[in-house]
Amino acid sequence: MDPPVCSPWGRFGCYLLLFACPIIFASIMKKEFIGRTAKSLSLALAIFSGCIFGSVLPAWSQEIVAGELERCFLAMPESVLPIVTMEERNDLCRRAGHLSGFTHTASLESSLGGTVTFLLNRNFIRIQTSTVGEVFMRILPFSDSSSVICVVTTVLHPVADSRIDFYTTEWKPLKTDRFWQQPRIEDFFLPHTDRQSYAYQAIYASLTPSYMQVSLSEESDTLSIRQTVTETLAEEEKPLAAIFLSPEPLVYRWQSGRFVRQVR
Repeated sequence: MDPPVCSPWGRFGCYLLLFACPIIFASIMKKEFIGRTAKSLSLALAIFSGCIFGSVLPAWSQEIVAGELERCFLAMPESVLPIVTMEERNDLCRRAGHLSGFTHTASLESSLGGTVTFLLNRNFIRIQTSTVGEVFMRILPFSDSSSVICVVTTVLHPVADSRIDFYTTEWKPLKTDRFWQQPRIEDFFLPHTDRQSYAYQAIYASLTPSYMQVSLSEESDTLSIRQTVTETLAEEEKPLAAIFLSPEPLVYRWQSGRFVRQVR
């Protein structure tokens, strides 16, 4: 039987198919390669953008808050911070501005005597003197478009005692009870304290007036309060007070525009 004979057009079709297959296959592979490459480049660009904006934007926003806090610090009335003159405030900010990082510190010799130490940490400022006490200052969010300034002033001698004040960012005084409820000495007593006992009645009379030290957190919008009235007691009274009073401080967190006490 004779082998089948392929027509010229058939041979041409076979040659064309043999020639076209590698081209089509290469084209498909090229498109897949381009597609994979495009996807890889898109993913890399997204990761790169996330790294850039994820690191730059928070740092940029923190610098804005720190700048606003510094502005408020320089505009603080002397009645709020009499221990540091306006010239000394400018000097402290200038010295702290030359340092790198999110926490800036500086110190100088006060004209009123002693050393003044200045710490600026994002939205937190602490001014400490070696002879008088310390002042904490923090800007707290109040609403979507406004903030309040919280200032804690502490006198360290004879025992630490603090006062909390609130202001607008233009230093207009605000009512304190709008932003927190000051604790009483009863809030420091241990649970299940027998307040009818003779020992409780005896020590309670020695706990007034109540001295308390307030500390603003450097890292979060919280404050802690510890009672210091026991430091004024006679040595024989301190063991009795320790039976009723908790050694742990009270903790308040800024929530919905006011400090709210956290449950122990």
